[in-house]
Amino acid sequence: MEGLTFWRAGEPLVTLTDIKPVLASWDAKTHPNQIRLQAYLDDVQQRLGEIDQDGLFLHLDVDVEQQKRLEKHHDLENYLTPLVGRLGQKRFVLASATKFVGGGSRLMVGKAVAGSRPDFASLEFACACASDDVKKEVRQRLLDQAALPSGPVEVWHAWRCPPQNNWVSLWKPTGDGMGPVLGEPFPNRPYYPNDDRIVSIAMHLTVGPELSRTSKRVGLYWRHLELPRSQGARKIGRMIDYIVQAAQTAGAEKKAVRLSDLFRAYRDQFPDLTRGSSEASYSATLGFHTLNMKSRWNRQIPEESQSWVREPLFARVGRGCYRLLTSQEISRFRSAWAAGEPIVRADEFEIDNLFKS
Repeated sequence: MEGLTFWRAGEPLVTLTDIKPVLASWDAKTHPNQIRLQAYLDDVQQRLGEIDQDGLFLHLDVDVEQQKRLEKHHDLENYLTPLVGRLGQKRFVLASATKFVGGGSRLMVGKAVAGSRPDFASLEFACACASDDVKKEVRQRLLDQAALPSGPVEVWHAWRCPPQNNWVSLWKPTGDGMGPVLGEPFPNRPYYPNDDRIVSIAMHLTVGPELSRTSKRVGLYWRHLELPRSQGARKIGRMIDYIVQAAQTAGAEKKAVRLSDLFRAYRDQFPDLTRGSSEASYSATLGFHTLNMKSRWNRQIPEESQSWVREPLFARVGRGCYRLLTSQEISRFRSAWAAGEPIVRADEFEIDNLFKS
């Protein structure tokens, strides 16, 4: 059996910022919870519009608003399942989410690109079983693994499965079997793990045309996150300020730096920040402050209120590389925008051309 593919978020195609994520519901169609969920999904689907592509990523940032909610309820997989189900599970190869306190929620959809295997504790295995039986296989194989200490955790799941499988149907049983490492708060209910404490999750799909209907390869990856335990101890500055600090450390004031290297510098310098713990979340925030790339636009708010107008900070240089703007470039942009020069509203342009207009 061939191996697993790991993905990362490319540039977002659509970003929604004023959303209130809703958890999955198994109630009857007429129940208020189900009505609320369907209204939320209708709204998201309408605002995302038609994205006629495959090989997509979906990333959801969930602001749980109160510190006590960070590790209690608000299961990230239950936020992602109805979204990917509604938008079409076959279109996505990566679905990820983070939760945190403060700053608002956000949804991004874009093209997934090849990533790398995480440097976490891990387990990979092949099996031939129905989706519902995956949880038994996962739990049995994890029994000899050390349990994680209390506190927030990050989890990745990866699957290689045949094209006729609905890979979303594997999410819950795979997670339900992780009790030996996440903790099993109910001794008589081994398939109810303490998964509420997952604050960052990513699900990766590899389609295996060679596989039979029940054959699959499963990958599990997990690590403990050393996050402050109280809101007062958290870094509460703006995410973009930390992005800039890390970019300066990475040398982006003097040269263009690859996005993956900028993200690595950010995570290395600020490992306790929940916001921006995924590359999708990080790149979206950086993109909103980048002058010359299409994804800076947020059509939901007036132009003068958008981040690239109020606070331009980065320029994209070539494919996937960025540098910090100089004070001269920022000044020239502000005068060009105030004068209504067309170049500043182009989807993409070379920063040097600001000085030629």
